[in-house]
Amino acid sequence: MKKVIDAHIHLDQYKENAIKKMQNDKKIEGVISVSMDKPSCIKNLQLAACYSFVHAAFGFHPEQPLPKE
Repeated sequence: MKKVIDAHIHLDQYKENAIKKMQNDKKIEGVISVSMDKPSCIKNLQLAACYSFVHAAFGFHPEQPLPKE
């Protein structure tokens, strides 16, 4: 069986039951959950801590102002 890695997903916007379903899918090797702003960075970091198949990516789009904090 070939496994896949989703290289660009906004997992922070998914419901918990959908994430658990992905976790149990034997075809999914991993996901790179992309952040869009500070709250999504925090959520993706939490998801990566809870699920070993989740890898968080942090960043901001060039058109967004960088946060001061």
